Amino acid sequence: MLKKLLISLCVPLLLTACVTVVKQPVNHKSPNFFTHNHIAKQHTANKQQWLTLHNNLRQQHQVANLVWSDKLAKSAEKFVNRCPSGHSGMGYGENIFFATASFPLENVMEKWYEEEKIYNYNHPRFSHHTGHFTQIVWKDTTEIGCAYKANCAGKWQHIWVCHYNPKGNIRLRFTKNVFPKTK
Repeated sequence: MLKKLLISLCVPLLLTACVTVVKQPVNHKSPNFFTHNHIAKQHTANKQQWLTLHNNLRQQHQVANLVWSDKLAKSAEKFVNRCPSGHSGMGYGENIFFATASFPLENVMEKWYEEEKIYNYNHPRFSHHTGHFTQIVWKDTTEIGCAYKANCAGKWQHIWVCHYNPKGNIRLRFTKNVFPKTK
């Protein structure tokens, strides 16, 4: 029987994010064992899942669906393959998720979107505490491309990146781009 160790930690990035990490011994003989390369290809290649997760959230905020951009996906992949420790500054909107273990895409999106709980619709503006959420639902954004990298050296072995075009989180444009959930 495998023992699991559950760790919760808070890390300062551009915002404060709490990540739950599950560490467990790997059973290489298990039929459920996948190599990190398989997981990386699965996350990067699953553009329909990235789109569905984003668009389901966007629909709750009365904004149009995103379309997949191979150009943005290649940009995100090129960036994430460097195993970054911060934002790229490439001119696209960008969400990054760092972890010590792999997570399903649903969990990555959930972490980004949970910032909606603290977004102040009465005083719409950028905050490092809500920037992932506001980029996901930014009305003027029309395209997305995402990538995932496993086996990074250093503190964060797993990194997910999405690039958005046109970028969101633009000063003085929040009122016209970030809407409350519909009931």
